[in-house]
Amino acid sequence: MKKQLGVIIALTLVGTLALANTLFSYDLFRQQNDYLDKIETFENKNSQLEKDLEESQQKVADAQKQIDSLTDEQKHFEGEMQVVTEVIDDITGQLASFDIESETISLDIEEMREMLAGVDNGALSVRAAIAENKPAVVYVEAKVFETFISSGSGVIVSKTGLVITNHHVVELSDSVVVTLNTGESFQAELIDYDKDRDLALLQIDPGSKELTEANLGDSDEIYQGEATLALGHPLPLGDALPRVPVVTRGIVSALKTFEGYFYIQTDTAVNPGNSGGALVNLRGEVIGINVARYADAEVEGTGFAIPINDVNSFIEQHID
Repeated sequence: MKKQLGVIIALTLVGTLALANTLFSYDLFRQQNDYLDKIETFENKNSQLEKDLEESQQKVADAQKQIDSLTDEQKHFEGEMQVVTEVIDDITGQLASFDIESETISLDIEEMREMLAGVDNGALSVRAAIAENKPAVVYVEAKVFETFISSGSGVIVSKTGLVITNHHVVELSDSVVVTLNTGESFQAELIDYDKDRDLALLQIDPGSKELTEANLGDSDEIYQGEATLALGHPLPLGDALPRVPVVTRGIVSALKTFEGYFYIQTDTAVNPGNSGGALVNLRGEVIGINVARYADAEVEGTGFAIPINDVNSFIEQHID
């Protein structure tokens, strides 16, 4: 009985051990499968990582190519920037030169503005202002017993033959001859004079000759710096005809009073023979009758004219 019980126990133990071994083997197999699954998963992940790494390496390579390309572009841009910088330096140099020239031009323009002081919308060209009055400026010659004693200029102030000149031109004469710039000459009669104001009014008989009278302005409107022209017959040379008026140019230097009389001072050249001639503005208007110049070795460009309004007051009683 005991022997049989031992066999049963032994068989039980063997079965138990076999079952335990089976269970162990199954658990080991299961763990092995888990490890294999993990290894496969790891290998898959590793393969994916290798792919990702390869892609990343390709991206790095592409990025490097872009960097190399950008580097080349940067070098090209730097080259172009160097060219642009050189161009800018050249332009800067030209601008500096232009600034100097511009300053010079500005000064020239300012000088021109000063020279054109007094020129307004009604102003004529110098040529037109001369043409406006040249036919009215005449040559005046005074004689005593047919002997020449003096000469000067005059201005026709009416188509009827009234001519204004300076008293000192015809003073002491017994005959006066007025010559037009066409060369035609006429005997003149002294019909009025003002010795203190140095004015004399002559009358000629033009006959059928149509005279051109001067365009008389308003001397109350003149101002310092106004451009002026002096028309007359200074320093006549021989008996050359026709006697075309000589023109000089300047400005109104000042408006002055001497011994109770008002005068226009001008730097327009007024020489012997200009006495009695016209001082004209650039509107083509006679604004004064030239009367004298300041003669001194140390003084230049100082002439004087009687304002035309004073002349008008003297002659108006003789004009119809």
